[in-house]
Amino acid sequence: MQLKDLHKVHMIGIKGTGMSALALALSELGIRVSGSDSADSFLLLDQKNFDQAGITIATPFDKENLPTQASVPDAVITSTSHGSDNPEIIQAKKLEIPVLTYPEMLAMLTQSLPSYAVCGSHGKTTVTNWLAFVARDCGVPALVVGGPTSQQVLNIPVKNLSPGLSSKAYRSPTGRDSSVVISAEINDRFAEGSGRELFIFEADEYQNKLAMYNPRGVVLTNVELDHPDYFKTEAEYEQVFIDFVKRIPKDGWLVYCTDDARASAVAKHAICKKIPYSVPATKLDIALLGDHNQLNAQAVVWAAKELGLTDDQIATSLPKFHGAHRRMEKISDDPLIYDDYGHHPTEIRSTLRALRNTFRDKEIWTVFHPHTFTRTKKFLTEFGQSFKDSDHTIVLDIFESREANRTADITSLDVVYEIKKNGGDAYYLATFDQVAEFLKDKLNKNTLLLTIGAGDVWKLHSLLK
Repeated sequence: MQLKDLHKVHMIGIKGTGMSALALALSELGIRVSGSDSADSFLLLDQKNFDQAGITIATPFDKENLPTQASVPDAVITSTSHGSDNPEIIQAKKLEIPVLTYPEMLAMLTQSLPSYAVCGSHGKTTVTNWLAFVARDCGVPALVVGGPTSQQVLNIPVKNLSPGLSSKAYRSPTGRDSSVVISAEINDRFAEGSGRELFIFEADEYQNKLAMYNPRGVVLTNVELDHPDYFKTEAEYEQVFIDFVKRIPKDGWLVYCTDDARASAVAKHAICKKIPYSVPATKLDIALLGDHNQLNAQAVVWAAKELGLTDDQIATSLPKFHGAHRRMEKISDDPLIYDDYGHHPTEIRSTLRALRNTFRDKEIWTVFHPHTFTRTKKFLTEFGQSFKDSDHTIVLDIFESREANRTADITSLDVVYEIKKNGGDAYYLATFDQVAEFLKDKLNKNTLLLTIGAGDVWKLHSLLK
């Protein structure tokens, strides 16, 4: 099956961060999309984006959600979190409708469109969305699948962009007009007039999904062990990145961070053009806080240059980007609340450092929602050292995620103990209601609250209003 064969698709688990972004990207390609999810799932993107795209979401899962007869989809796309026992997958197989997983659909897009991946342990979502925003803002029709797609990106519809027209200076890396280059290389369906799209996507290393993708350009932000439930050693983890960059074609490119020793080691294995970046001597003019976002900005700058954008275009667009969803996102001013997806010690440390350096006079309260037992246990010592820029830290029960059936051999009390061992002020509270009650008389004009974790810690916000 090829992308040109898809006119209608049905997506199981469509509310997920990656799946919702994919749904909108497919819709932008002119593919009709329907979807379904559980009733208790929460759509992180604005519902209006789906309404405008004509995407309907059915709940709960039911075989009857699968269109039949004249509206039968050409394929069913499923999140990897839903298995063969899902009633809609069972129905699709009964109707002999091809079933593709989320990474398999991304792989199809990389085979059909000029594709550019952002990979690495940290910063993928921000860099993916930032690069796509700069491209679209400069008139380049870039499809994007990167975590929850930034609303700023979605506010610039691909259908309104035309390279060589909207973008005065946009040229492909080969020097030819991009619409000619791209339409010559993608499936026939898009070569007939709408074949101008680039595909920028977040390439997740978990379960070695990188092995499925074949982009022509790659941004590698950093390499630091994560997902210990799947990768047992640092060498095993690093190898998936090595194998990935080895497949970049000779006429492709790799943008990588030289401030990260492992990223530099991985880059040595690439046979393509290599573009290194590091912390700039002079800070870039950007809206995002923190030294780590200065690095992210550098990645965007050099990747955008490889896409053919000029220095002036990049300098104009770069500071317009206000960040990706749940990436040090400001939730409110009174009380001052920030929310972040960080769930690795390095991410937590970077976020807190950025907030501390920006709000030096604030008393920082942090509510941390540990994510998975294996990650919490593997990085327990590091977690204990990650909250030094937080005046007070509240630790919720560990978010089980995919490890719901695992026997717990570590608890949040262990995290609290490690934070205290490192001189921090830490508390264990089991529920959002308990946290809200505890904080109600502690947040004021002199405080800052950070909620952080890959689970649903954001639900706390509504209880604090």
